[in-house]
Amino acid sequence: MLKRMISAAILMLAASASNAAAGIYTDDLSRCLVKSSTPEDKNALMQWIFSNIALNPSLGGLISVTAERRDELAKQSNEIMERLTLSACRAEAITALKNEGARSLAESDQVLGQAAAMGLMNDPKVTSGLVQGAAKFSDRSKWTALFKEAGIDASAASPAAKPAP
Repeated sequence: MLKRMISAAILMLAASASNAAAGIYTDDLSRCLVKSSTPEDKNALMQWIFSNIALNPSLGGLISVTAERRDELAKQSNEIMERLTLSACRAEAITALKNEGARSLAESDQVLGQAAAMGLMNDPKVTSGLVQGAAKFSDRSKWTALFKEAGIDASAASPAAKPAP
């Protein structure tokens, strides 16, 4: 449950960058990009995204990425996006551009980024770290009370809400 909540939060953050709903042709392009990308492509895109997130001052001291490494990742990501959009999904890109405009490219790229982020979040080590951290410092009685008030069995709903052994 916690894993799903965290994944949903990441997707909501990524989706908030675009307020408009994608059209059917953008959806087709998005599906093509995700389907045509390899796990290695998604990993490279996630590294590039992460290297840019690391620029946020609130993350200072947690991670450091050199400008040179960020440039390498940007170049690699650009090559991936060009291969996917200009070659593997060219027909879908042209149809989306004709029918829904240039915004379709940004929206479909965003979907691919979300798919890459889901792969990152679904790694067993990441999931374990998130779940263990949440469970270790959660006030389980408060979570149990919340679920009870909502009529949900807390023991099945969230690792944080499970009674302490």
